[in-house]
Amino acid sequence: MAKILRVLSVGIVLLTGCSSAGTSTSPPEPAVFPTTTGGPDWDTASYRFTLDSRCGERALVGRYAVVVDHGAVASVEPLESTEVADSPGSPTLGPNDLPTIGELVTRAQTTDRDDLTEFHLDSATGIPREIAFDPEPTALDDEECYSISDYEPLE
Repeated sequence: MAKILRVLSVGIVLLTGCSSAGTSTSPPEPAVFPTTTGGPDWDTASYRFTLDSRCGERALVGRYAVVVDHGAVASVEPLESTEVADSPGSPTLGPNDLPTIGELVTRAQTTDRDDLTEFHLDSATGIPREIAFDPEPTALDDEECYSISDYEPLE
């Protein structure tokens, strides 16, 4: 009986080692921010775009048409109804509540690399398409994810 227990315990140790070899508890590698050249000067650019923000528990959730004039948000138009916007007592989002593409790019460049979880550029235009942040990977609903579409320069 003792011999059987020794053989079984060795087998259990081997199986345990094998089963954990394929999984990793470390977080995925953070996105690498690519260097962009020849793109707009985000501090002074005027443009319009659609911002879609879907994750996290915060006021900025939904799709918005955004107009940026010389690097600052000039106007915001909600493109759909959202639970947050429709809730009684919920804040109305204004120009100061939405980021410009330049602000998102600057944040992606200056944030801790562990907090930047996604960054994708359109290869043809150099305009960011997807940007996501997760400052506390173990916390629920603190993520921020942004999709950028319909970019159009105004100058």
